Amino acid sequence: MLSSAHSSSKPVLLLLCGLLCDAAIWQLQRAALRDLADVQVVDFAGFDSITQMAAHVLAIAPPQFALAGHSMGGRVALEIVRQAPAPVLRLALLDTGIAPRRDGEREERLGLVRLAHAQGMHALAQHWLPPMLHPDHTADAELMDGLVAMVQRQSAQSFAGQTNALLERPDATPLLAQIACPTLLGSGVRTRGAPLGAASGHGATDSQSAAGNFRELRAHGAGRSACCRQRRVARLVAGCVMARRPTARCHQVGADAHHRMAIQHALVRP
Repeated sequence: MLSSAHSSSKPVLLLLCGLLCDAAIWQLQRAALRDLADVQVVDFAGFDSITQMAAHVLAIAPPQFALAGHSMGGRVALEIVRQAPAPVLRLALLDTGIAPRRDGEREERLGLVRLAHAQGMHALAQHWLPPMLHPDHTADAELMDGLVAMVQRQSAQSFAGQTNALLERPDATPLLAQIACPTLLGSGVRTRGAPLGAASGHGATDSQSAAGNFRELRAHGAGRSACCRQRRVARLVAGCVMARRPTARCHQVGADAHHRMAIQHALVRP
């Protein structure tokens, strides 16, 4: 499904949703970027293959565009670059990963699918969301209500399809050295240490050394929520994605960069 802010002569930025996410998750980005780009959001309800998701985006995309993917959407973005690198002018990979399925992952994910079918999407959200968030934010009732509502807008069947897509995802590691466009790697960080993605093997920041065209952005105190959860960070993401040239600096953004996490931007692990 495609959600467009408006159509204009501005450069197009496609925002790709993650697992069980919809356009609400990108609300801050759309606000931060609306003066710079024609922002369009793509979600993947009803798809069961990363390759199919990427082909769908390419089928509806203009001849050239910037691309940002969160979580599962980051994996789709990488597959888009693999299938058709020329149209992608700039790339942002937020809280995503590059590796193929790890040992034990199939059992974990299929257990969640069984939970969704047996007890419903509300039960899935209550079980799945808390580990994805920074501990400081799991007690935020307004935040959790918004995230649970987003998950409940999906179906167990759609979740099963997206889960299959993740389980059968291609290994994107060889692709990194081939990415020619300016690229942002963004991740949430639980503490002042390494990004959670790098520590767990699910994040893109562990791959920064694979190519020299990358810029890294970390959001401290975000847990597995993407760095774009804060308005200040959303502006940094906007500046990097729409900039003509990447830089080598890594922005370290503290947990107090904004007073509270927006409901729509407690982004979750793929």
